Amino acid sequence: MLKHNNVFPVFSDLSYQSITMGEKEDKYLKRFGERLEVLKEASGLSYRKIAANCNVEHSDIKRYVDGKINPTLLTIIDLAKGLGIEPKELLEVRWNDVE
Repeated sequence: MLKHNNVFPVFSDLSYQSITMGEKEDKYLKRFGERLEVLKEASGLSYRKIAANCNVEHSDIKRYVDGKINPTLLTIIDLAKGLGIEPKELLEVRWNDVE
């Protein structure tokens, strides 16, 4: 059942398990973070310099590298801008072998 609060729709039937990330999703985030770290190192930029080049806090960049948070499409675009690359380069990862 869909209910609305003042800002966001609230799905009252969802169980906690259905909205938490599983092991496979964690591995996807780690894989993305590894790619982000490789591109960061290749660029020679610090987290703070990348942050200064885009709209993402330096502490959040580190959390993406560590696989702690899930980036949105807009974040991926911002990170690419901060690194001076195309967004598709951040996604050039072997996704199919994540189990």
